[in-house]
Amino acid sequence: MRARRRVAVVLSAALVLILAPSGRSFGSPQVAWHATLGGSLDASAFGPHGEIYVTGARGEGSTLEGPMLLARLTPAGEVLWTRSWRPDPSRPDRFSTAGTAVDVGADGVVYVGGYVQRYNCEGGGWFVRAYSPGGRLRGWFTTKRAWNCKTRPESFSDLIVQDDQVIVAGSDYMCCGGSGWFKGWVRAFDRRLRGTWKTAFEPGPPIPRGYIDRAESLGAASSGAIFVGGWAATEAFGGDGSSPDRTVVVQKLTATGGVVWARRLGRVDPAPRVTIAVQGARVMLAVPIEGGGGWLARLDAGGALVSSRIWGRGPGPGPAPSDLAIDREGSTWIVEDRPDPDGGRNVVLRHYAPSMRFLGTVPLPAAGRWMRAGGVAVGVASVVATGATSTWSGWRNDGGHAWRIGW
Repeated sequence: MRARRRVAVVLSAALVLILAPSGRSFGSPQVAWHATLGGSLDASAFGPHGEIYVTGARGEGSTLEGPMLLARLTPAGEVLWTRSWRPDPSRPDRFSTAGTAVDVGADGVVYVGGYVQRYNCEGGGWFVRAYSPGGRLRGWFTTKRAWNCKTRPESFSDLIVQDDQVIVAGSDYMCCGGSGWFKGWVRAFDRRLRGTWKTAFEPGPPIPRGYIDRAESLGAASSGAIFVGGWAATEAFGGDGSSPDRTVVVQKLTATGGVVWARRLGRVDPAPRVTIAVQGARVMLAVPIEGGGGWLARLDAGGALVSSRIWGRGPGPGPAPSDLAIDREGSTWIVEDRPDPDGGRNVVLRHYAPSMRFLGTVPLPAAGRWMRAGGVAVGVASVVATGATSTWSGWRNDGGHAWRIGW
């Protein structure tokens, strides 16, 4: 690859690199570099040659999101290119758009997915866009709700590339007026983003009447099996997002969408982000728990709970896990935000051995009193985590952040 100058990219996105001191050995996890880009960053992925992709939204200094931001970085943290999108570029006041998931195929084609919200609609839609390694648009899919408020709202949760297909998790839903419901699903597309199958995300039997559920995250095994993490409840939630019996649900599907099994596990936070990661026979979940704290659980390939860990329980606000990933050695990495002494929140990376022994945390520095965790992805002897900062407790997108941690 030819040399490129390290430059600031003007798109309301300045790149800032903080490099580790030269000659330092990465025997233990530590921040190798820190980049700021756009208004928020929510997810990251490694390509087949060590390249790094991050996605989020450009909109710095605004309570609004958008347009979508996708960036390709070198392993050293330099920006090679960026792409952005919203349904109607001439009317930025009408749409809130952000990338919230990204994955890369073995051929280097990158897929980014996220949400589209029209400001005069109750409920929104979602999109998936495909780009070549050089940043050329290869294909796209956008739900009708992005343009037509009379169509059914759908929420986007996650996206993964599995062999020759792209898998998306999301939910149909109804809002608002103080109550609502969700019905989760998993959809598959071919690599040209043409739909191939759709399967309902449901709790295991017996399935109660009147239940609601939401598909939140995806993982794929080398066997081709697809694992879906989410939640289910037997009552629609109220205006405060609460539900009396919301529980974690994990579903296993075949590569063609057939249901192998579904398991209900335990109570979760009223507004959870259930995340899942898969490596071989190891299935890991990270879930925020009610009242603050996190729950890490390991399942076997049959859905049985093997072991679990709880951290951060206590009165008052606590840590909230946002995403997890498993490296080649079987260690688990969790990115979370948690309270700091001055009343704000900061972001850290938690590290667990394959035995689930806690190995410690890596603080992820950024300028900003309020920080929000995004996603985490693993590469060769390194991890990339993302997040965002705000100078206002009510949240304003003041900066997207990516950190590479090496060892």
